[in-house]
Amino acid sequence: MLAIFTSIKKNLVCSIFALFLIPATSFAQKQNEQIDAFAKAFTTDNADNIEAFAQALTKPYTTEYDKARAIFAWMGTHIRYDFKKLAALVANGFKYEVKGTSKADVERKAQLAQDAEMLKCFRNKRGVCEDYSRLYKKMCDAVGLECQFIGGTAKHLSQRTKGMEHAWNAVKIQGKWQLLDATWGSGYCEDETFKAEYSAGFFAVSPRFFILNHFPSDESWQFLEKPISKETFKNQPWLNYGQQAYNIEDAKPIDAALKLEEGRASIKIKFTQKPPVLLLSSPANKVIPCQELQKDGYTILTFNANSYPFVYLNVGKTKQDERFATIGKFYLESN
Repeated sequence: MLAIFTSIKKNLVCSIFALFLIPATSFAQKQNEQIDAFAKAFTTDNADNIEAFAQALTKPYTTEYDKARAIFAWMGTHIRYDFKKLAALVANGFKYEVKGTSKADVERKAQLAQDAEMLKCFRNKRGVCEDYSRLYKKMCDAVGLECQFIGGTAKHLSQRTKGMEHAWNAVKIQGKWQLLDATWGSGYCEDETFKAEYSAGFFAVSPRFFILNHFPSDESWQFLEKPISKETFKNQPWLNYGQQAYNIEDAKPIDAALKLEEGRASIKIKFTQKPPVLLLSSPANKVIPCQELQKDGYTILTFNANSYPFVYLNVGKTKQDERFATIGKFYLESN
């Protein structure tokens, strides 16, 4: 889910952006980097005991934030996505058959099965989103952090009307729930291959941005003043806010499809630091010419929308790059 690359012929250059929501001070950034480095290198003899492992991992830290970050960073740098397990789940229709003598017996057996899968994920360092999320909660529970397993659907770059079943977490830090996706934090998928790449930007994400790609089954876990509908979720842009190369402060529109005015549409973007090269492309990965204007701290990109159902937002380091990172996707109204 991180840097998804697309090959585009070198031509006109014009748009794009990314997004990041972790504390922005240099001190906080340095502390985060130290925690991430420690978690990546962490080893212990408690390899078969999740609780003891989590306690050893977080022993150097005293704050809830640092402990939650250490667990996230360890999972992001050690657990890989299990495509074989996903294929088996898809073939079975994501159905779990548990038999028992009573409802309580079925629930007990289901819990045992979940615990067994979670332990297997911990030992083998492989799992699917449910394993990641249940393991993250288990490790948080072990160190006294209040954590919630959240189920719902996620919207990927290639999707719009239908999301995939997905799971993630919320962890309470200093009395406030923080959203995170431990699965996406460990890497991304390309051509049904897992690419390990730690993405700290999927930790402690603002609900305003998290909802762009994650729709919980229970609307209370949106943490929005006014929960959105599935229709709104469908029309919102897809953004890769997990990557941290180019931080964004705001984007408009962020909660709806692009509106057309006389066949033209505009995207407004505010960067912390503007990318070297911005590029806007069509569904066929052809560069779309656009006008660029700076106003009130925003970069405004205006283009002829024609009949595009959506446009990609990409970024490159130089105009000579053969491949640009696709880090956004905006849908157009009535398409």
